[in-house]
Amino acid sequence: MIKNNDVRRRSKHIDIKFHLIREKFMEREFDLEHVGSKMQLADCLTKVIGGPQLKEALEALKIHQVEQDQ
Repeated sequence: MIKNNDVRRRSKHIDIKFHLIREKFMEREFDLEHVGSKMQLADCLTKVIGGPQLKEALEALKIHQVEQDQ
């Protein structure tokens, strides 16, 4: 919706924050880039993933296991 100027009837409910973001995008203050689902680092914080994908995401986010004294 940010890149496409076609605002339809179904999207009229979107509040002012969206329009501010669109305005800043049109002023080229930031750009959008597609990130595939395999590269979504935050998934390890919000979804159940395991194995190599979890390990890679945690390493990329610099999250390491902390040993606790018992």
